[in-house]
Amino acid sequence: MAIKIISEDTYMQALNVLQTAHANGKAKLQPVIEIDGVTMVRPLTFKETLQQIVIAYRSGNHSILDNSFDTCSAIAYKAWTKEVKIIPLSEELITLGQDHGLGHIVTNFDGLKGTLLDRHAGGTAVPYDETNLHRMTAQSIGPGKDYFGKTIYNTSLSMDQVMGHPAWLAAVEGDSKLLNDFSTIVFKKEKFNMAMSVRLSAFEVSEEIRAANDIIIPLGIKGRYGSLDDGCGMNCSANMNYGATILYMSK
Repeated sequence: MAIKIISEDTYMQALNVLQTAHANGKAKLQPVIEIDGVTMVRPLTFKETLQQIVIAYRSGNHSILDNSFDTCSAIAYKAWTKEVKIIPLSEELITLGQDHGLGHIVTNFDGLKGTLLDRHAGGTAVPYDETNLHRMTAQSIGPGKDYFGKTIYNTSLSMDQVMGHPAWLAAVEGDSKLLNDFSTIVFKKEKFNMAMSVRLSAFEVSEEIRAANDIIIPLGIKGRYGSLDDGCGMNCSANMNYGATILYMSK
């Protein structure tokens, strides 16, 4: 088995390329799902993507961490609130048509099954020091927490904070061993004490859109070169029209 990468201008185009590859027998090992009586190929979930990254890295493909990947897992934002949900597998993402032109999916937040999180419980971005040159690190008082006792989003995390972070744990579906394996690889490669993050604000989807609608966007893995601010991490801010990269499994 080998993993290959599909990179396209939009999530919908990447999904179409995957479907075509599967129809032509080039992605027979890719997972499929039955929806409304129709069997269709799907992108890997966030957890499955992390599993393949760990396997590839241990097999010598260290550059795998330089990429950012989209998945069929999702992050949902509820209109007029700070509530979000981590959804392990989103049928709405899998069944998107090629003609879907928006960078997000309008949905019914309350009807979605997933792990509910509240951005009110999250700390703000780490402040700058008086010289505005170096970022200050929040002192941790527990896994995934800052010194205010709030869950940390939108800034760098230590490995202990990652291992106790509710968003990371929800995204890997409670698989703490997988999270530990992935985090160990990242922190060893990066050689920093604060090398991962959860980017939990949809900056690329306007505040006006998110205020008026419940929306879904893909839950992604941000490569180490995706940002110099907060390292390798969970990307909850992707606009589906701003490029997409997914892994798929071939013979």
